[in-house]
Amino acid sequence: MPKKFYVEPGLEARVAGLWYRPGVMLFVEEDERVEIYAPGKRGKRGPCVGAYEYTGLDPVTPPFGLRVA
Repeated sequence: MPKKFYVEPGLEARVAGLWYRPGVMLFVEEDERVEIYAPGKRGKRGPCVGAYEYTGLDPVTPPFGLRVA
């Protein structure tokens, strides 16, 4: 069963090669992970500030960069 979250304002996320902007709902499947990226300079993407495997994601208390969906 996929776990769903919203991306926190000011951050971006990537799951299975797809990028998600702030406020967009994303789904993480059992064999996937989500990576959280900080904003960069001059419109470029910043560094990865967190990476979470499916098993480490709690939909009730999401990690940094994600919100409850």
